[in-house]
Amino acid sequence: MFHDVIYFPFKKDNELKSSIFAERLLKKYGFPIKDILIVKNLILSTVYPTNPKNKFQEIICDADISAVGTKTSYFLRAIENLRKEWGLSKEHFYLKTQPSFFKSFMWYTKSANKMGHNNFIKNKKVIDDIILNLKNSKKL
Repeated sequence: MFHDVIYFPFKKDNELKSSIFAERLLKKYGFPIKDILIVKNLILSTVYPTNPKNKFQEIICDADISAVGTKTSYFLRAIENLRKEWGLSKEHFYLKTQPSFFKSFMWYTKSANKMGHNNFIKNKKVIDDIILNLKNSKKL
């Protein structure tokens, strides 16, 4: 798939550029326009905050955020990459974005929930601890 084929840390238009790349390449190889539009919309459906319009988009959105349902060591590496991609300080990222993300988070598909729920709960606790530590360090 072409999702994140264009990926530059600190850039917020990676999905858009990936969708344009996919469109150009698929046109070059003669894919029908309707199929190209499906691929482009799948890629663009992963722009945060996500709002999938069909089952295929739900699946790719779950896959895109699947790191929250993985082992904590992998999750922490992935979330640090995301923080850098967004160009945010640790304090801003954890104190401003993560509480609302984890409060509103939900899997779109039953299978993703089944596979990722337990690790998600563990990772949420890790984030809660990081937030608490950051808040405590600001008080010093």
